[in-house]
Amino acid sequence: MVKKRHLSTRIPRLGWILAFGLMFPGTLQGLDLPSELSTLTHSAEQVFQGTCVAVREATVEVGGARLAATTYVFEVHDHLKGTASRRVEFRQVGRPEGGPGDLGFEVGLPTYRVGTDYLLFLLPASRVGLTSPAGAAEGAFRLVGDRVQPLATGHGLRLPPTESFSYDALRAAVRREMAP
Repeated sequence: MVKKRHLSTRIPRLGWILAFGLMFPGTLQGLDLPSELSTLTHSAEQVFQGTCVAVREATVEVGGARLAATTYVFEVHDHLKGTASRRVEFRQVGRPEGGPGDLGFEVGLPTYRVGTDYLLFLLPASRVGLTSPAGAAEGAFRLVGDRVQPLATGHGLRLPPTESFSYDALRAAVRREMAP
């Protein structure tokens, strides 16, 4: 019997590091940049904070099969990596509502809601125009005010919505990583 591996196992310790930062506020600011955050930052073609402004169902043909996909449009407020633009539009495998049986859900990809603010570490688009956050849901965060909430931690475990850490601390860590 073959064991199924979740795609987010590529960066399994990031969730534990973020959880540690949640238990002890301020620790992310003084912490050396974890290799997992470095991997997210360097794997991503674009890193930005923005508001989801549109969600459209789509399909994409891959190897002769038609797959459900979703086109997301974001109004960008803070561009940390990649070509700076006011709007980012990308297509991700899966339906907007996700759920069991949905390919995006099954591989651990997050979905986004119109009107919600996120910080995303997006991988380069594939030749068929699909992308996703680096490390699946590991590279997607929800913003509430000046606080960041991981959409998922290691192995797909979800944190309670009240758990958060400073957006400024994470942004500073990403910028430090991007510095020459």
